[in-house]
Amino acid sequence: MLVQKNYILIKIFVQILFKTALKMTSSKLRFKADKMRMLNKMALGAISKDLKSLAGTKGPKFDRGLLLIKIRISKLVNDDNTADIYEILVVDCELMLSKLNRLLSVRHERKSAEIEGGDETVNKLTRKMMFASNYVNVKEFRKLVTLLISKYGKLYYEEAIKTFGLEEMSKAEEDFRKKCTEDSVDELTEMYLKEFCDTYKIDLYGEGLYKDENNEESKGDDHPDGGSDSDDDGNGGNTEKKEERAGNKGDNMDDLKKRFEALKRI
Repeated sequence: MLVQKNYILIKIFVQILFKTALKMTSSKLRFKADKMRMLNKMALGAISKDLKSLAGTKGPKFDRGLLLIKIRISKLVNDDNTADIYEILVVDCELMLSKLNRLLSVRHERKSAEIEGGDETVNKLTRKMMFASNYVNVKEFRKLVTLLISKYGKLYYEEAIKTFGLEEMSKAEEDFRKKCTEDSVDELTEMYLKEFCDTYKIDLYGEGLYKDENNEESKGDDHPDGGSDSDDDGNGGNTEKKEERAGNKGDNMDDLKKRFEALKRI
């Protein structure tokens, strides 16, 4: 009777451990992903302004300025990719939490990577998280993976690290492995730089690009009556122009983010 009671208490304790770990990990990853997205959004506007200022310079000043901007863009690329990984893992944590009973039913052989119990979805999520632990440096996530290793065994963990995303046929798992392992920052930095210039019509290298578009914008801003609209009272015309410019900036920002998302799928 006492043994049975202890077994029940241990089972409840393990359940609480996993439930708490999954919730804390999901919350922390979501917070970090949202923070990265917010900071990156702010960085987009700042980088576009600096690129416009840099476009009128030459020589060493231009080279130094461009190098610094590329460093900032490369950080943008890295943070954007990391936020993608965090958001994917948040969904995985929520899914695993919904299958907690299946996870708790898992048993493993100490001398092999074979396991009993669980189901295909839970086992795949576990392999994915074990693999990601080599690339995600978040304390709550590492604690969760430690619990998973104790449940599945060290051999299962070592196999997941080596083979996840290679032997499975799922395109999502293959893409996730690439997000964690591929080092294409330099290439993406150059592509992001080009998209910045195309979106904001910046002739960075003085090649005579975007002249027609920029001339049209300049004509739109100029007014034959000294910048005031005869049909508006007070500053009504100026207010409308400011709102229009703000709207254009917002459209440019949205367009830029869509372009970046397309680049990540290449």
